[in-house]
Amino acid sequence: MKFSIKRVIAVIKVRNREFYRDFGALGWVILFPIIMVVTFGYIFDVDKGEMYKVGYWGEEKTQDIPHIQWVKYQNKEEALKKLKLQRIDIALSEETRPLKLWSAKDSPKSKLAKKVLHLHLLGDHEQPYVEEVITGNVISYTEWVFPGIINLNMMFMGLWGVGWVIVRQRKLGILKRLKASPLTAFEYLLAQIISRLIVMVISTILVFTVANLIFPFDIVGSLFDALILYIMGCLALSSIGLIFAARLTSEELCNGLLNFITYPLMFISEIWFTLEGSSDFVKSIAWYSPLWQLTDGIRKILYEGVSLFELKTNLIFLLVTMLFFTFLGSFLFKWNND
Repeated sequence: MKFSIKRVIAVIKVRNREFYRDFGALGWVILFPIIMVVTFGYIFDVDKGEMYKVGYWGEEKTQDIPHIQWVKYQNKEEALKKLKLQRIDIALSEETRPLKLWSAKDSPKSKLAKKVLHLHLLGDHEQPYVEEVITGNVISYTEWVFPGIINLNMMFMGLWGVGWVIVRQRKLGILKRLKASPLTAFEYLLAQIISRLIVMVISTILVFTVANLIFPFDIVGSLFDALILYIMGCLALSSIGLIFAARLTSEELCNGLLNFITYPLMFISEIWFTLEGSSDFVKSIAWYSPLWQLTDGIRKILYEGVSLFELKTNLIFLLVTMLFFTFLGSFLFKWNND
């Protein structure tokens, strides 16, 4: 049957109308990320972190210090760049006496890491250390975590808003009735993804505007580039939901499977904490997460000024993910459980 954009638009309109009439779901989509930003900005006490990451260069560190994780870099410039971007809490050089360390301005974790180092490593020196505070474009933890919160919320909206909703419609017999219409499986699934994309983009723009009013972000990159990458991420993560929507008829099973994949993605994608200093094996697994590709790319655009062209690897990865799961979901799709 010939592809029809009119049928796709008709399904998009129906799905969007169903969503915005559900005031509870609509409100939560907007309120959840704002609540999380306020939590991390005002309530969540980052001063009580148990591990502090100290960047260094030169000889390997063998001394085991409680609450300190050593992270080695090639040179001073690389370590200071990571410090500015909240990847580490302190940068330390032992090339001179007294020792020299760098901390990030207004970073509570830098202050606590400095106290731990002073107590366990630097206490034997009459002049323990010379400190230099990094100023300028030093992002706060709230700024660092914000793209992760936005993308996490988007992942939940995409997977449940596409995968779980389709399973529910199949269980209710809605898909069985649609099967009798001229609508094809590809048109129906494409409409579901586009409908969810519209909701995610509008809600994210609104959340970003409100959050930026509460905590003005020090953005150095292009918001347009960030939006393009975000749209690709929305399409990629929403398309994954099609695999669960293809055949399942149990909402409970679908919910369990979605939770099964979202929690690992959440923990390896640098949503709440950086993987700086983690093993190469963990980092290689994270690289294959579309959520990591999206979050890492948006942080680089907003806070490092990286262009979209420089992130072509991230874009290609998200595009391939979207195409693969969309066509695979269409191939496996069944209108009903007969």
